[in-house]
Amino acid sequence: DNVGFQIGANANETISFGMTDISATGLKGSYGEAKAAGAATDLAATAVGGEAEIGQFSTVNAFTPTDGTLTLNGTSIALLAADTLAQSITKINDQSAVTGVKAQAVGATLQLTSASSFTAAGSAAGILPAAAVVAKTTTTNSAAQISINGTEITIAAGRTLAQVAADINGTAGANTTLTGVTATAADGRLTLTSADGKAIKLDNGSNTTDGPGALAKLGLQAGTSQAKLTTDTSVVLNGVEVKFKKGDTADAIVSSINSASTGVTASKNADNT
Repeated sequence: DNVGFQIGANANETISFGMTDISATGLKGSYGEAKAAGAATDLAATAVGGEAEIGQFSTVNAFTPTDGTLTLNGTSIALLAADTLAQSITKINDQSAVTGVKAQAVGATLQLTSASSFTAAGSAAGILPAAAVVAKTTTTNSAAQISINGTEITIAAGRTLAQVAADINGTAGANTTLTGVTATAADGRLTLTSADGKAIKLDNGSNTTDGPGALAKLGLQAGTSQAKLTTDTSVVLNGVEVKFKKGDTADAIVSSINSASTGVTASKNADNT
């Protein structure tokens, strides 16, 4: 069909051209969608543990609520039979600045830990045995089961910190393949690193004996460490440079791209890539 359009103010000032289909469908243009699915970004999550019980001075004692006095490095702390384990730990830790000793629960037991040797004594049975200097621990006092990104790993008693790191990595890196996390040991601390852009989620294991307090034994805490950029970097999209800063998370990267005038929309996969 020939279609004419008036283009001027005077009569016969028109232009005409032929169109075979002027329906809504016929007038609809075509478009193409470009999609780039990236591999794992250059992100790394790191979880650095505190001082573990390994390489410190530590004593573990079955906790029996009883009236009495706990003496640490000459400082007396009154405990009551009505105190729960948590309440007793709070009382002990309230004096940590003076005694240099910290308390925590390991299952149903009370663990006392210090960076240097300390004396500990209880005035009543069930608190602590007679006064003694606590010796330095060079291996795990008991077995521990932890969960890294959903994979449970059991560490036997009597393992050094280097051996714990090896257990986390697994034989020939078998556990690292499952968790995406590599463990190293240095300066009395464990460091867990993810090099594939995934976050690191830590939990105590599900085993009722080895799970409770397992992370604390290794100087770690339950929670999730988000992956972050290890260096400043940038990407060019449709001629527009989008810059990212060291420490940016995957969410921050996605937000930066979507805030720029690139014509590109970014999103994040469930595994953080």
